[in-house]
Amino acid sequence: MVAHFHDVSPGRSVVPEAFYGALGRALRFRGEMPPAETHYDAAGLIGMVDTCEAYHRHVDGLVLHELGRSWRPSAVLLDLARRADALPAGVPGFPREFEFVRSRILEEKRQPLTAMAHLPIDSSVPLGARTHTWRRALGAGEAQIYRGGTEFPRARVTRAEEQFGVVHVVCAVDTNFFDTLTTNFAGLRQYQEELRLARRLVEERLNRIAWFGDAASKVYGALTHPALAKMVLSTPFTDASDPEEVALALADFVATPMLRSAGTFSSNALLVSPKIDHHIRTRPTTLAMNMFVRDLFLAGQRGRIEEIEVAPELEGIGPNGEDGMLAYRKDLDTMGHVVVQTPTPLPVFPSSPVDQTTVMFGSSGGVTYQDVGNAVLGLVVVQ
Repeated sequence: MVAHFHDVSPGRSVVPEAFYGALGRALRFRGEMPPAETHYDAAGLIGMVDTCEAYHRHVDGLVLHELGRSWRPSAVLLDLARRADALPAGVPGFPREFEFVRSRILEEKRQPLTAMAHLPIDSSVPLGARTHTWRRALGAGEAQIYRGGTEFPRARVTRAEEQFGVVHVVCAVDTNFFDTLTTNFAGLRQYQEELRLARRLVEERLNRIAWFGDAASKVYGALTHPALAKMVLSTPFTDASDPEEVALALADFVATPMLRSAGTFSSNALLVSPKIDHHIRTRPTTLAMNMFVRDLFLAGQRGRIEEIEVAPELEGIGPNGEDGMLAYRKDLDTMGHVVVQTPTPLPVFPSSPVDQTTVMFGSSGGVTYQDVGNAVLGLVVVQ
């Protein structure tokens, strides 16, 4: 056997003795010297199956060992390696067939929608109405002690109307017949997922309308009704504030409707932003270290407010980034979230012989305050 040796990289060459030693070791298959009559052909027809294959892998490993750990292949070799199969010859499969791919597809997390959960639902407005109206009877007059010859006082009743708009929220999904065949073949359920997303987008828009309204459509939200009383709390909810003062500020705030109306109005529900809820849940009072601001506040609200609920829509709603609190009476005599139509798909519309459009829509009349005196919106600085 005659071997010729050349430099394999600048400054590095193959040592003849090392090469002959590697070649001799390579000829040992599975620890045994093959018999002299054994031939090593690529087809494996003579001798042991996969002998040539094992021989090549063995020689490659020994060559890399002789070259040393610091050796790196050239750019040409790397390019060839990228184009080759990642698996050795003889393995019955493709690289991705050995990869475990979970069948569950992670969906995008979205902020919870709170209008339907916290605001009393008014479903009395039928679909098709362009406006809805509240009528209110207003009385005037007085009574007095009767004395002969005096004129009787009069009682008079007048009526006032308050009109609101109705808006329709839409979102569409386009489908192509051939694209649908492809996605169904792949098991992607693309149309169903896009239709579900369209429903979610309509729900999110209806939720924003319920809280913030749409002034151009004469639709008011729970936080933007023009008759809703608003106040700014002078006590900030910060670590520099005394916890008892924070609890007292909360108590004075929810009592505002009752105090301002001499008991005519009152609130029995309190909605706060996540930051306010976190602050009052985690700041202990000095009266008892196991009692937090929230506990101290609720202890003085028995028979009035039993629970504090959280609405992310109240965060940062003030003109200077203040968080909001809404005290209100949770019944339809105080407020109504006018749900005209929950998200519903319209009949599929064919826009061409192979293209179709599905429209998801929902309708809202915003939020009305019948007895707005039961509610008050507060703004407070939270850190």
